[in-house]
Amino acid sequence: MLSVIRRDISEIVSACQALDVQGGVVGTIGVEFEEPSTRTRLSTLAACAELGLHAVEIVERSRLSISKGENLADSYQVMGEIFDLFACRTTAVGMPHRISRWTSKPVLNLGDGPGEHPSQAVSAAVAALDHGLDFRDLTLGVWGDIVKARTIFSTVMTFLLLGARVRLVSMVEGEIPDRLLTAATQLGLDQRLVHLPHKSDLVGVDVMYITRLQQERRAQFTAPSHLTLDLEDIEGVRLVLHPLPRGAEVTEKLWAALRPGLLAHVRRTKRVRKRLLQGLAHGHWTAWGEGVSWTHASHPPGQCSFTSAEEIPFFAQSESKHCAACWSRLW
Repeated sequence: MLSVIRRDISEIVSACQALDVQGGVVGTIGVEFEEPSTRTRLSTLAACAELGLHAVEIVERSRLSISKGENLADSYQVMGEIFDLFACRTTAVGMPHRISRWTSKPVLNLGDGPGEHPSQAVSAAVAALDHGLDFRDLTLGVWGDIVKARTIFSTVMTFLLLGARVRLVSMVEGEIPDRLLTAATQLGLDQRLVHLPHKSDLVGVDVMYITRLQQERRAQFTAPSHLTLDLEDIEGVRLVLHPLPRGAEVTEKLWAALRPGLLAHVRRTKRVRKRLLQGLAHGHWTAWGEGVSWTHASHPPGQCSFTSAEEIPFFAQSESKHCAACWSRLW
């Protein structure tokens, strides 16, 4: 199963690195954003426009028949007859997966609460390739909200599956990324993932991935003792990535140094989402059935080593318990 997942990720990352996205897309996509977004929302809509894919933004649910008592499954089944595919950012973990089951249409997961953000992870992997880095000889250092940031979960799992080593340091002192550690262990990748206590433990990494504190997902918060990175903290790092927006995790001096590269990365993420949308619309990544991307059944029912949806990387949780080889990774 692991070889299948690795092959799939490698194929998608390689495809998304292509400079030219050839061919338009005929169809209509339903785009839904339940959470605020600047880069992801606008880059997705721009990618749709450049592909010729007609984007219809799904309005807030108070303006849909859901407000009259229609259940979510019925609403999305109706929308599945209107749209050819979906792109969504939801507050609920697992909602993209549910939409794909209700509609049998491809779904681009643009972030599901604190769950995952796969297209952002692909963009990070493409950035590493663009900089001539080899995943098999690469160490990724992660500094930020390693428990609540969905981009960290997806990016770390992507880099691990591509062969990189990863060091994790939390900006919130004492927090342990149980979900990440469990997912890596389940896939036998835990020997290349280490959780460390201090930002000085990131010295010598090749790629640094930084996120802000996810304050909107924290009802209570105790101020961390080591919050901010400065220029000296990234000395020798070959590539620094930040999904943005920024907060207090970097100094103004460091932000000034990083800004040109991070703005260039925004252009890269638009190109990646354009390629992902094209692949989904053309069925390039539906070869294993289910009508959504990245589906593969590699073992008989009941012979699965995963016991909980929370243990499954690249899998939007649902009421059911299935392994990563049974259901789609929603891109």
